[in-house]
Amino acid sequence: MSMVNNARTRTNNVGVGFIRPNAVELSINLEFADGEHAFLTLLSSN
Repeated sequence: MSMVNNARTRTNNVGVGFIRPNAVELSINLEFADGEHAFLTLLSSN
């Protein structure tokens, strides 16, 4: 169950980053801490 909750939280954080530009840094930090750099790659490609 915790794995499902973690995935949902991670998805919500990425969504917040797109909706609120001032929250992008928070999303980056959470993704980086989780060891998943897909979000960082997405930002750097823009």
